[in-house]
Amino acid sequence: MSQAELNGELFTLERFPPNAEEEALQAWEAADEYLLQQLDETEISGPVLILNDAFGALACALAEHAPYSIGDSYLSELATRENLRHNDIEESSVKFLDSTADYPQAPGVVLIKVPKQLALLEQQLRALRQVVTPETRIIAAAKARDVHNSTLALFEKILGTTTTSLAWKKARLIHCVFTAPELADAPQTYSWKLDGTPWTIHNHANVFARSGLDIGARFFLQHLPSNLEGEIADLGCGNGVIGLQALAQNPNARVMFTDESHMAVASSRLNVEHNLPDDIDRCEFMVNNSLSGIEPDRFTAILCNPPFHDSAESARAGGERKRRNLGLGGDSGLNFGGQQQELWCEGGEVAFISQMIRESQAFARQVKWFTSLVSRGDNLPPLYRLLTEVGAVKVVKKEMAQGQKQSRFIAWSFMDDAKRRR
Repeated sequence: MSQAELNGELFTLERFPPNAEEEALQAWEAADEYLLQQLDETEISGPVLILNDAFGALACALAEHAPYSIGDSYLSELATRENLRHNDIEESSVKFLDSTADYPQAPGVVLIKVPKQLALLEQQLRALRQVVTPETRIIAAAKARDVHNSTLALFEKILGTTTTSLAWKKARLIHCVFTAPELADAPQTYSWKLDGTPWTIHNHANVFARSGLDIGARFFLQHLPSNLEGEIADLGCGNGVIGLQALAQNPNARVMFTDESHMAVASSRLNVEHNLPDDIDRCEFMVNNSLSGIEPDRFTAILCNPPFHDSAESARAGGERKRRNLGLGGDSGLNFGGQQQELWCEGGEVAFISQMIRESQAFARQVKWFTSLVSRGDNLPPLYRLLTEVGAVKVVKKEMAQGQKQSRFIAWSFMDDAKRRR
């Protein structure tokens, strides 16, 4: 937790979820400061819209204007609420909307933190096009290295006249004036056929691997449990393809699709409605921070395909390296579509799966098997040690390979063979 001077006021801000090992990391950045500087002399009239405010720095600074905080991340909403409380600001002073909701009409000011994914940015700009006016002040910000020609072209194409600022503290602004340029309609989702099934998988803009099945999910689908009873959780469900298959293979079980991305959960629901409509009553769809607030001993199985990078920098570097190896150049495109919480988490794959292992103890008496993909083999030893510490009775590893890509998944249980057979 640290203090930041924003808009002439001092705020106490913290990243979420709190991580003692990452206390030095700030919950705001230069792009936030740069955006707020533009409003010093601005008379705000009409609704204030803030898009993609990761930890709530902008919402705290502009709380007196009753802003709308719009984004796809439930973790960002939790972070904003927590930081409002830290600064004795009423949570009700900020209205939260997810990116698929209708935006307020005729906003006076729109502040955008530019997301990494162009698909999400396009969806948000198209939504703004329906509500902004030529008088709306539209300002976006990002790290200077993340403002590309393709970013500016999208603003110009969807909203209108677009200019950029000079860099300040390695941040850059995008100024846009709405001129209602001619624009063709675009589908709300991107769809593709899932090989070996009659299913069509629908993906909202900010869903991981929205353009096709990733290698981890492809392998995972071949090894899902069958004929279970009780309840199965698809943790970090994305478009829900894992839960969809689990639903089909376990006709006597219920499936919970849960993710911190609103678009992921909406995609999962859409895919059940389109592909297995008769099974919708066996499903629950929940936007949540992991399994927070879920009662112990609820699930028979928890399935997870976790993020594998330890930072946004690592995710970007990995994508650039793979692009170079494929002869596509090192432009900063990510190797997969999706939002940052799906591609990386603080502490990387070990931290993510370690948290899952610790949380699995609460379900030890009911869940027969817990499973998780493990992208890197050198991450296995600390995970094995932790599984021993928490009392896992059975641990299984299964290797997988596709071309030069090597990976594996692990499964663990707190029940012996006799209990698992019951």
